Amino acid sequence: MRVLLAAMIIYCGLRIAAHYGIIEQSALQEVSETVSETVSEHVDLPGLPSAKPAVSWDTSQEGYYYAFLNEEEQRVYQTILQACESFEFKVELPKAVSTDTLFHAVCAVTFDYPEYYWLNTSYTYYKNAYDNVLSVEFASSGDEAQKLAEIERMAGEVLADIPATDYAAYKYLYDWVIETTDYDASAAESGQHLTSVFFDHRSVCAGYSKAFQYLCHKAGLECIYVTGTAVMKDGSQGSHAWNLIRINGTYCWADVTWGDPLFEGYETTATNYNYFAVSDRFLRMEHQIDTTIASEEDQTPLQVEYPECDSDDWDWYVQNGSFFETYDAEAVKNYILWAQSAGLPRVDMKFGSPEELQNAVSDLLTNERFFSILQESGIHCTQLSYVLFEPIGAVWILPG
Repeated sequence: MRVLLAAMIIYCGLRIAAHYGIIEQSALQEVSETVSETVSEHVDLPGLPSAKPAVSWDTSQEGYYYAFLNEEEQRVYQTILQACESFEFKVELPKAVSTDTLFHAVCAVTFDYPEYYWLNTSYTYYKNAYDNVLSVEFASSGDEAQKLAEIERMAGEVLADIPATDYAAYKYLYDWVIETTDYDASAAESGQHLTSVFFDHRSVCAGYSKAFQYLCHKAGLECIYVTGTAVMKDGSQGSHAWNLIRINGTYCWADVTWGDPLFEGYETTATNYNYFAVSDRFLRMEHQIDTTIASEEDQTPLQVEYPECDSDDWDWYVQNGSFFETYDAEAVKNYILWAQSAGLPRVDMKFGSPEELQNAVSDLLTNERFFSILQESGIHCTQLSYVLFEPIGAVWILPG
């Protein structure tokens, strides 16, 4: 029996909108109204599933998802992986297996090895009279070896200048993917593969995340491809993909797609680090993690789990010195003055909760304290614009 299976496609919708405003000095009533209008109701997604420490991934061994397969599935995984390494597209399985066994193995290899992008196009599997799978054939365009060789060449150029420390290396690769790629919702099909980043420079969340994962692997950095849902512009949840990384032994999350200013939709060329190296408490404000993987509705999903990300130590705002658990007027003042003296075009700050963000908004924007701070230090400023990211407690302020 011959059965054709379609690809797993992650459709990334537009994320929840940030809120914008412009403030003129000495317009207190107007400012109060503007802030009131831009603050939306905080959206909480269901909490993350109870997470157990997952198997620590040794990059010299099979990928992360291999550990969640049973022994039979692992044998199929290894057979498919060996075929991919030698660019063989018709694969005879070690023994006849169930369709669930095949699906689980293919999904795990696809998630662990983004370079074998043809696994996530379409494939045909062949059954015996007992409804068990004997072999599988993956679609091929005939140029996979050449494409992968070119991707490896480009990756080598990127990695030639990679920094030495974990944090700086992850950030460097995060920046490279964003600077190389334009978010394009119309590329939902081609954007499922890392080729969309390296060749087309247009992609969606799956492509961003897989290209980032591939580069991290080439650099010897741990990086796991993760799927789930995220809050969209209309408040609904849509499918999404991002990554789990490990900096100096600490697990944290990185959403490369949401770092692209073109994806965010506001007029700036500055990379967004709101979701770079974040903990569970900030990620789950707008993301829900899948604990099952399935490419077909009628298959039994593969059960997976992820380690807890309970530290904010590597959060970009923490590393930048602009994270405040609570609104501390004096500490915030000192940071604003430092940012201005350093010549930063924008003051980016993050607070421990949406409530603490609103305390900052009330004082700095509604009460115009931001203007006072600058004027007391001899800095002339009569207008500013701002962007609020309420769920994660962040604000960008751009003095005019």
